Amino acid sequence: MDMSPAAAIGTNYCGLLMTLTVFGTCLPSYLSIKDVQLQVSITLYFLCFTLNLVINTMGWQALSVSDLPAFGRLNITCSTFYITAFIAQSFYSIRRTCMIYDLSPRVQMYLPLCMTALQCALQYVNSAYWAMDMQVYYGTRVSKETSNLTIVSIVWILATEPVYFGLLQYKIVCSAVGFQKHNTKRLTRTVGLWLEAALRLTLYVTTVL
Repeated sequence: MDMSPAAAIGTNYCGLLMTLTVFGTCLPSYLSIKDVQLQVSITLYFLCFTLNLVINTMGWQALSVSDLPAFGRLNITCSTFYITAFIAQSFYSIRRTCMIYDLSPRVQMYLPLCMTALQCALQYVNSAYWAMDMQVYYGTRVSKETSNLTIVSIVWILATEPVYFGLLQYKIVCSAVGFQKHNTKRLTRTVGLWLEAALRLTLYVTTVL
């Protein structure tokens, strides 16, 4: 379904408000993070996602006055910031998962870097193909090469994101259940925690796609 520029701009403003609210809510936890890599990745996520929303708003404003060249340039810039934010979030999840499972320092260091490097290669090259198509077709169609690379990128996301994010949710639920072991309503609480984890994983995967 097509979205009007006014509706898209309004959605972006709501997204900005929600992002800033979430950041404000998480600020005490954010300031308590000691790991430098986690600090950098979460900072990069919030910064790039905010810039993505701002630039996306400018792009829709350009489209509302039929300035297609400006819309194309802003759309490419917006996509770049979005991809960077998504990759930063993925790096955070991988690194945090390695830490919470107490893997060796070497694995904690190199596994997130290797997986992130591969994801960068896929998504930034895919973004470059989309940018070339945007300059040629102004969003009316995409080339076969772009379509194929997009499929590869989506398959990679579906094959990796649920795994480490799911592992993270599993550990969180197990820890939460441990705190509830003396609770007489343990079974109800456990089922609720697992359902919450499943919902969080589903929302995460659908959001990143």
